[in-house]
Amino acid sequence: MAKGSANSTCAWVDEAYSRRLWGRLVRRADSIPPSSLGYFSTARKYALYVRQDNSKGHEWYVNIFVPAANGALDLVFVDYDRDRRFKRAGYLMRVSQHAGQRLFERLRTNSVDDVFDTLCGAVLAFLQNDTISPREFQGVEKRVVLPHGNLHVVADEGLWVAKTFIPTKPEKERQ
Repeated sequence: MAKGSANSTCAWVDEAYSRRLWGRLVRRADSIPPSSLGYFSTARKYALYVRQDNSKGHEWYVNIFVPAANGALDLVFVDYDRDRRFKRAGYLMRVSQHAGQRLFERLRTNSVDDVFDTLCGAVLAFLQNDTISPREFQGVEKRVVLPHGNLHVVADEGLWVAKTFIPTKPEKERQ
């Protein structure tokens, strides 16, 4: 996963600040050229995660945010062969504007890496639990339990769409 900055945690992230942080991330994704997924060097420039897998013939894997409707972002994986030629791409999860803003606000972070790691954790939780395909069950809602909160997702338009994020209360607040 991506590495977060030691200075990325804030004492507070209010609603206005989380809206600005999400807007900055959406504008960054909007600046990605439409053909970028086909070209490794361009996709890598905008990627949040890049990995080379030597066990599978030196293939490259890239995770990137791409723009979606209504201020949402799609988390997409892209595979390239050893020569960095495009192989395939797949949509992992759509993050609604509301969920994205809540992730910044509830995680109390100004780090895109923290938000990205949380979303990748949700995707991994789906894969580990053999979750049903969103294409087969339109409208099905799920709660993904993560170490620092719950991500609420719904199957919509053939994708899992993150609708909101609710943090787990720290031990001090539970007592």
